Amino acid sequence: MIANIIGEDEGDIGTEVVDNNNKEHQIEMNKTSGDIYAHACEAYADKARDRTPNENQYNEQARRYAKYYVYRERGYDTLEHTKNPDYVNAAREAIDTLSDEEFKSYFGTVHQQLQSHYDEDCERPIEIPAEAQDESAVVYNLDVYLDATHSEIADQPGIEFDQDTAESATEITRQDLSHWTRFNDPLIAYSGIEGSPPEISTISEIHVGYLNATGDYIVHRETDPIEREPDVTIELLPEFVGSLEEFRRYLEKHLRCHIRDCFVRTGVVPPFAFQLIGFGTVKAMRRYEFFDLYPLFYSHRDNPRVVFG
Repeated sequence: MIANIIGEDEGDIGTEVVDNNNKEHQIEMNKTSGDIYAHACEAYADKARDRTPNENQYNEQARRYAKYYVYRERGYDTLEHTKNPDYVNAAREAIDTLSDEEFKSYFGTVHQQLQSHYDEDCERPIEIPAEAQDESAVVYNLDVYLDATHSEIADQPGIEFDQDTAESATEITRQDLSHWTRFNDPLIAYSGIEGSPPEISTISEIHVGYLNATGDYIVHRETDPIEREPDVTIELLPEFVGSLEEFRRYLEKHLRCHIRDCFVRTGVVPPFAFQLIGFGTVKAMRRYEFFDLYPLFYSHRDNPRVVFG
């Protein structure tokens, strides 16, 4: 993926993006919201229904990459925080600085919820919606809000990334992925933020995602604690995660997988520290499963992800 800024005025900015299929896109967006109001690509049909599945993915990658490129080059808040690897990494580092007691206060309930799937003596803090097809086919979501402004995140160096040397995420082979398994150890140290990371402001109650009787994926949401977008949404499958200390390491790996998904869905291979196999986000998992241009970045052994097909 290659991008350039081709125009800018007081409210809007225009980009030119060459996707991983070597097709050119002109994408214009609002600098404040990141809303794309114009997207032209002569190589693909204008309407999604008239494009092939892979063409739709290239189109989606180009839009995400344009937003990410504008954010990196100009610092504008153009990419949703939960899709921005710098925000997800800031949250990962904020969690890493928590004391054991602070970690338990924030994540003890969801840890107990996960344990309840494997320990019949463990009381389940929240009930699974009756509409869910299967109690094992659920995803537990937690929205995390950081005590940091956009400028404080954007002004940091962020995760090291160079588009001139970035590889295409659509050209990774299964053999390439075999080398990624060595980085599954969640204890690998990595820091993308200079100085002290931001602190957690608050987290939401547990939102439950599930498949209903008609096969639609529904998220039962609790009330948002803050009236703004979250900085990261943690998505957890009902896997065995061990003790609270083991869960802390598990969560660190999960967030690195989330960061991996942020990069892959912009069409590029993530930086070295985030090249690992595992579950990150539901939407990315479904893309990897159903579009042949993506490798399988999840683990069949560890993740019962096929239920979300």
